[in-house]
Amino acid sequence: PGLFAVGDGVGGRAGGDIASCRAVAVSESAVREGLEEIAASRSSSEPLEVHHARLHALLEASFERANDELHAIGAEQPHLQGLCTTASALLIDGEYALLAHTGDSRIYRLRGRSLEQLTHDHTFAAWAEEGGVPSASASRLSGVTNAIGVGIQVRVDLKRVDLRAGDRFLLCTDGVHGHRNDDPALLDLLGGPPETVVPRAIKLARSREVNDNVTAALIL
Repeated sequence: PGLFAVGDGVGGRAGGDIASCRAVAVSESAVREGLEEIAASRSSSEPLEVHHARLHALLEASFERANDELHAIGAEQPHLQGLCTTASALLIDGEYALLAHTGDSRIYRLRGRSLEQLTHDHTFAAWAEEGGVPSASASRLSGVTNAIGVGIQVRVDLKRVDLRAGDRFLLCTDGVHGHRNDDPALLDLLGGPPETVVPRAIKLARSREVNDNVTAALIL
């Protein structure tokens, strides 16, 4: 399986760069170890649904391990107490992709000319909009409601999607998507030549005068 992830240290908190780097590294290590164990113990008769449930449990556990790591860092270094990060991970397994997510980084899938946001933002703006607040008013709210390091436990959204020939996935931080939905610019971006997608994503963020970290990964 192929594993891909992005993380973005939460703004306004100390050690955002440390939080994102450590969380992604710890999570990746946990997944790699777990994949070896799953491969060694998997039976040829194991149903695909059971196998994918094990993979989702592994992804969730990797985020929890990263959460513990950030709390440990904060306890050992008081000036870094409260460090936290968003995280979105994509695990390719055969004809499926398994997702794990927390925070406001996003995973998109482009299929043909259809762009779909596969993750759900854990933000005050999204929470308010779900509660019936008009989107124009909700969009003025800032801050994430969930991320690795925020609490003793981290809530992880898990999802499985099928893969088709020609699918493209974009993993990106909010510096790229700017909390916009159904953005034509992102559709055009993902539909371009593969080697231009990431440079153009950075250019798009700059054109929006986003004062934020910009991270993007294209998976073909």
